[in-house]
Amino acid sequence: LDKVSITPKEFFEELKDNPTHPTTSQPSIGDLRRQYQYLASHFTNVISINISNKISGTYDAAKLASKKITASGKIHIFNSLNASLGQGQITVVAAQCAKAGMDIQETLNTLKEIRTHTKTYGITPSLKYAVRGGRVKNSIKVIAEIMRLTPIIQTTPDGNIKTKHFLFGKKDVLRKFSKFISKRHNKDKKFTISIGHACALDKAELLKSYFMLDLPEA
Repeated sequence: LDKVSITPKEFFEELKDNPTHPTTSQPSIGDLRRQYQYLASHFTNVISINISNKISGTYDAAKLASKKITASGKIHIFNSLNASLGQGQITVVAAQCAKAGMDIQETLNTLKEIRTHTKTYGITPSLKYAVRGGRVKNSIKVIAEIMRLTPIIQTTPDGNIKTKHFLFGKKDVLRKFSKFISKRHNKDKKFTISIGHACALDKAELLKSYFMLDLPEA
């Protein structure tokens, strides 16, 4: 279980050093049902914000699990149409709505609106694991390696993850990535950026410094 039987640090160490790589899996319907049963026995309404149904079966499993509870509360299954910190951004807004005392329908409507403006982007030195996990086609990996391109993986409005853009060359990739993001967002509107990393804190900090230069109002 994530963060219970294995920590993120241990996971990445295994990924790097163990020839038999650890893999990830969606929660079981039973695990989801037990969590929902507990929460619905303490709260009138519970919102479960899930990773996009286009890239994981978790959303469908959550819907099935929510129908099996017997507690009095109601579970609302919400498709984030995002992954990683995009999903996290939507979750933060939900928490803010709850803290502000908004009712359940107003909160869900707010999340639907926020979802249309939330995007997840990602870059990686190697597409090996993305290909292995079925997220990226092997042909894209081959082209990227031959031409020394850094692919940008991003969520689409329908919740898929696709490679639509590339950064040319392997030098100053984070600087180029920051410029790429800054060109695609309205600088007249305030927005929030979250930065996630996989054992690359120094690079995450560097990317943050570039964002602060290119997007001072974010």
